[in-house]
Amino acid sequence: MLVLSLWAGWLAWKDRLHTSKLFLKVAIWSIPLPFLANTAGWVYTEVGRQPWVVQGLQRTADGVSVAVPTWQIATGLIAFVSVYAILIVIEIWLMRRYARRLPDPAREEAEQGGPIPAMSY
Repeated sequence: MLVLSLWAGWLAWKDRLHTSKLFLKVAIWSIPLPFLANTAGWVYTEVGRQPWVVQGLQRTADGVSVAVPTWQIATGLIAFVSVYAILIVIEIWLMRRYARRLPDPAREEAEQGGPIPAMSY
């Protein structure tokens, strides 16, 4: 993602950001990268959460809490996976929906055949 950002900055500086076909294709395929980075960071953090288990002194099986039943852990995991699955489906649906839609000024221009009006803030 850092390399893609630097590449985009360089192309913008050269005023070729919107005309570089290779960059635009790579940018489209890089849409899931933040989600994957977030998930990888979460997995990395959770794998490292065994501070009470020291290699060679205590096994992971001995570090399991007896106060939390298995069904509660499974329910939490199913809930998180379900929420993330629903969110990714909604995100993909919204991205496809808005990617296919023309911006309002461009849509008006296409319908009327006139110039694109200037935006005022």
